Amino acid sequence: MINTIRNIFLMGSSIIYRIRMFFNIRYHSTYVKLRQITPPPAGQEYYDTQVDLGYNWNKLKNSLKKMGMLTPIRVVQSNTFNENGERKFTILDGNHRVFILYKQLNLDDKVRVNYRQRNKGEILAEKTLMLFHKKQKEYNKNIN
Repeated sequence: MINTIRNIFLMGSSIIYRIRMFFNIRYHSTYVKLRQITPPPAGQEYYDTQVDLGYNWNKLKNSLKKMGMLTPIRVVQSNTFNENGERKFTILDGNHRVFILYKQLNLDDKVRVNYRQRNKGEILAEKTLMLFHKKQKEYNKNIN
């Protein structure tokens, strides 16, 4: 009984999410290869840290196997390309799901995502951060 109520709630929230995304013109729905999505940060260390904090990875794995991915991963389109010349995407929402998918699927398997273009502020912030890291490396070389 509890599982039935939970499943109805999840399906209902998924429908509401899809309606909201339909009317939000900033996002577009498509399928991309898993390799195009930037992997979640820190890999196995991240996984172990989340386990220590009490996150139930097995529950998420079982849910993805049993019900599939009800809510698409939200990503932002990057200005960079991978080694195959395919556009890369950065995760906005769905790090845990992508982490599980990286462990279970082939990198050429397609995953449904909702994506949007980067806005001017995000592009400027990315360029500023890259410049900062470059200057920091130069500074560290000069000190050593």
